[in-house]
Amino acid sequence: PDEFDELAALAKGSGKLLVLNFWSRFFPAAKWAQNAVKSGKAGALLRVQGSAPPVDALGLLDMVQYASLFLGAAGAANSDAGVGGYALSTAGTLADDAAASSELALRVSHAGVNATFSAASGREPGDFSLVAYCTHGAVHISAPADAPTGAGYAVCKDALPPRPSGALGGLCGGQPPITQGQLQQSLPAYPKSLQPGRATLHGIGLVYVASAVERCAYVAGCNELAELTVAQQRLTVQLMADALARLAPA
Repeated sequence: PDEFDELAALAKGSGKLLVLNFWSRFFPAAKWAQNAVKSGKAGALLRVQGSAPPVDALGLLDMVQYASLFLGAAGAANSDAGVGGYALSTAGTLADDAAASSELALRVSHAGVNATFSAASGREPGDFSLVAYCTHGAVHISAPADAPTGAGYAVCKDALPPRPSGALGGLCGGQPPITQGQLQQSLPAYPKSLQPGRATLHGIGLVYVASAVERCAYVAGCNELAELTVAQQRLTVQLMADALARLAPA
């Protein structure tokens, strides 16, 4: 956090744009889901629930990013909010080896809304799910966490219980949702030679980050990205630092 504050001060003093590579929230599917929550289509946000196979530090970062993404979209945070008022709790230990995966749990709370994530054995690599449960429905993002290609929402006629559960399509008491919406967005195409042995190019989110930076460059007076403000970056850095400290091996 201290290093980020130093970078932020340097960027502001020199009129430069400061953008950390938190690419998960730049994907069209993630932004679409964020806007669906922010619009109130499915009512007020009750909680966020995410699950994944064992993760490494980058997987933990995805969890932290999605927590801040949805808590902010729900109005639980604003562009000027700092880490004050946020509560963070964890369970488990992150492996010393940065490339190793670990089973763990993370919860970020703010203004009465919890974003809870679990990483445990029994799920296939890339099998990530995230649902934002609201008073009259839910919004979801599809796998994988670091390169989501789809999102959707369902709206129910009657209010949901404070702690709804179950598959998205079954959230309305067994009745079909009265309104649904979805987005499917293919990832940018790359030559196979650039992605040997992988389904997608690692770091493909940089394409979307670079595009956002380019748009800002052509707008007079643009000194931060709408997708990721300096305050949002600061919050993510602080939450990630706190999570790493709590999950470090004894």
